[in-house]
Amino acid sequence: MYKIKYRIILLLAALATLFSLKGCQEPEWVERTNFEILIGEYLENSPDSFSIFVDMLRQSQTLAFLKAYGTYTCFAPTNDAFQKFFAEKGISGLEGLEAETKKNLVRYCVISDTLSSETFSDGRMVTPTLLGQYLTYGTYFEEGRVVGKINKKAVIGQMDVRVLNGIIHVMNDVLEPESKSIAQYVSSLESCSIFSEALRETGLFDLLNILPDAESDTVWMTLFAVPDEVYKADGILSVDDLKERYQTEERPNGLYDYLAYHILYDQYLFVNDLISSKVVSTRVPSEVLTIRTIGQSVLVNDDIFAGVHEPGYEINRPLSDQTAANGVIHFMKGNFFIKVRYPFAVYWDVCEQMEIMKMPGVFRKTGASGLQNGQMANISWENETATIDYNVGAINGVSHHIFNDYFYIYFRPEIVKSIKLKTPTLVKGFYNIWYCARTQTSSARQYRAYVYFNGEQTTRIIDGSKAYNSFGGNYITDGQLNMNGFKIYQYNPSDFVVTDPATIPDLIAKGRSENWLNSAAWSRYAGQLAGTVEVKETGPQTIEFVATAGGNGSYMYLDMIQFIPVDEDQNWPRINVKDGTFVYKEDLENGNFPQ
Repeated sequence: MYKIKYRIILLLAALATLFSLKGCQEPEWVERTNFEILIGEYLENSPDSFSIFVDMLRQSQTLAFLKAYGTYTCFAPTNDAFQKFFAEKGISGLEGLEAETKKNLVRYCVISDTLSSETFSDGRMVTPTLLGQYLTYGTYFEEGRVVGKINKKAVIGQMDVRVLNGIIHVMNDVLEPESKSIAQYVSSLESCSIFSEALRETGLFDLLNILPDAESDTVWMTLFAVPDEVYKADGILSVDDLKERYQTEERPNGLYDYLAYHILYDQYLFVNDLISSKVVSTRVPSEVLTIRTIGQSVLVNDDIFAGVHEPGYEINRPLSDQTAANGVIHFMKGNFFIKVRYPFAVYWDVCEQMEIMKMPGVFRKTGASGLQNGQMANISWENETATIDYNVGAINGVSHHIFNDYFYIYFRPEIVKSIKLKTPTLVKGFYNIWYCARTQTSSARQYRAYVYFNGEQTTRIIDGSKAYNSFGGNYITDGQLNMNGFKIYQYNPSDFVVTDPATIPDLIAKGRSENWLNSAAWSRYAGQLAGTVEVKETGPQTIEFVATAGGNGSYMYLDMIQFIPVDEDQNWPRINVKDGTFVYKEDLENGNFPQ
């Protein structure tokens, strides 16, 4: 019993050191579950490579937590990396750095998570550093070989040194946290002189110049900066030209609004985050940016309205994801202003929750993961002690869930009696809500639910016992399905195997594929009308499902929620279950079947 208590005390002490990173004497770690090496020990045992880094850990009194049990990733700079760093700073060694600087350097190169190179993709890491800032990763082709870099400049010398308490990535350069604010960084660039001057003139420079401090919560921000060369191509050579373009009698604060439209306040979004978000709110009240990808290009405000394509503005990806002390900066290839917004469809994959996406071993990886109430910022449920599962089917399994993942919820008044979700940004207007899930056709398992949008009940009830073939089997059209409150929302490439082109019109006109409606299994993946609602103010909304009935085994397989303006096509495009892309009716009619 004494030994068990002693080990618990040691573990708690290590955790306290990790979160505080404040001065304490390095403890003697004499109790071990085994004698495998820890990160701190590995570094100590390699003085030819890491003696300077170890000295900095000791001087900043932070070596102890890297010699404690846990799950860490350490981007460890070599001695040569430090010598380059000292030369750049004009100092001879660690004695030239202030104590707080040393501590911040350590915080910036350690992540409280185990991130192997398998989790790296171009863009930010899935977990922030102990300093609270994100690192970014990118691959570059230099001198005939592929080079991995952190923050666009720090070269990784060796990846994936695995030890007992985590992973070490050996760095050929010292990772240094960005000390400049967004405003300071942009103003330091000669290439952004017009944009920077405009920020100062409108007072928005001060907003973007607020640095993190220990006394208050950090307000992270995202900025879309426009370089001078982009302005020049658009006929703008000065701030006065910007005023003349955007400041009018109808919009007397046009310059301010123009710049505020380039700021995402209290949002820390790298390019991959923008792609996932699809719609983001700007500093201008009720005004949003849409994000769309075409190939490798990421576009702002590239939209289709009333059947007309409105070209967007490309983000300069190689230059973007530039971290600052209080956020991230993206650089534009085009100049954009506030766009008059009309309601547009949002096809929401509800499983794309940030907390799940940050778990590389879980997100869209085969298996089931239990989730506790409060674990996700935008989803909650009652009863509070119940759990829900995030499920992903087998890689080669046949499924009509988008990306093969879904929330698996025991949905009945006695278990999970209600679930509330915060939606992505919706533009004000009128929408039909489509609840997209696999239903249960057994009467013993059926669930029914009221639907509440922003606290107001809709006129529809979700019925978990009904499916497409509840309304006439396999000879039912899209229109007939809609009349009964249903739609087909997915496209599975394996369903569209056409050997005779003459069958294509019949296949599409009847609103089905070979398996959709005449199969008791596939017909259960239903899009069900959850109500027609008014979005009164642009921004995120809330939607809640409240169970009124549900028997033994009444599970909800929640896949998507779609918000489609009432005056738009409710049936097309459909969503490709393999990759989440849109599939249009015209493509299928022309014999183009995406895979």
